[in-house]
This record gives sequence, C-alpha cells and structure tokens, in this order.
Amino acid sequence: MTLGLSARARRCGSSGRPIAAALARSPGSALLAGLDETQTRDALGIYYGQCAGTMQAHIEATPATGDADGLCARGSAVTAIELARRGMPGPHAPISGQFGYFALFDGAADPAPFDALGRAWRICELSHKPFPSGRATHGGIDGLQRLIAAHGIAGRIR
Repeated sequence: MTLGLSARARRCGSSGRPIAAALARSPGSALLAGLDETQTRDALGIYYGQCAGTMQAHIEATPATGDADGLCARGSAVTAIELARRGMPGPHAPISGQFGYFALFDGAADPAPFDALGRAWRICELSHKPFPSGRATHGGIDGLQRLIAAHGIAGRIR
C-alpha cells in the first residue's frame, strides 16, 4: 500500500502492480523465514532483479492479467529470500535507487509515505474487492444486482 501511496505518475506500457505486490509481500515472507534486516534488504534487491511487468495482458483482455501477481511472487520472491538466507548480497535500494522501482515505474513518486512504516498501520484503509472484475465495473454490477432483487427478476442459464 505504501508504494501505491507514493505513486504520482501514470504507468505507460508497464505494470508495476505485480512487482509492487511482491515487493510488499517479501518483507513479511522474510520475517517468517527468520531473515534479519540485512538479509531482508538483500532479498528485496535479489527479487527486484528477477521481476517484470507489462500491460499487454490488460489491453488484450487475457486471463494472464491476473496471473502476473502470482507469478511475480511465486518463485522469484521465494528464491530471493532463500538466496539472501544463504548469504547472497543483493542491491539495497530496489525501490528508490537510480534504476529502482520508482525510477522505472513512477519517476514522479514521493517516498514520504515510507516515513510512517512501522508507525502507521493502514489495514483499516483497505477494502475488499467484491467482484472478480475491474473496479470500474463494480458500480454497474451492484446496481444491476439491486434492480434484480427489487423487481424479483429471475433468470436462468441456458
């Protein structure tokens, strides 16, 4: 969430979402794996070197759109954590470095939200995604469900 709060620019042609999701999961996974601070930084840097993101699946409307999150986190983050645990050093500025996440995916990012890490807990600011579709469709789906319920419309699948 902190990466999202830091974002300022629109992404053109690349999707930082799966990368941001795995970067966000990596510290928690590193904690569960028993890594110390240096190893966690190494794991983030090692992971960042393995990830990629693209908007091509979005514009082609293929199921691979949703796979990107899982595929970025699946092997790469786990591998990075294990390599760091075994002593492999990694870059320590994968988010804010010259070629880090901000530079490649959001050149106008404001890293100020990171100052609150460990003090501000943002879990209450999150919402669930009620439908397995893009957020822009949720209002229409909700409205349609309400109309169906209010007017007793029944349908059947053929």
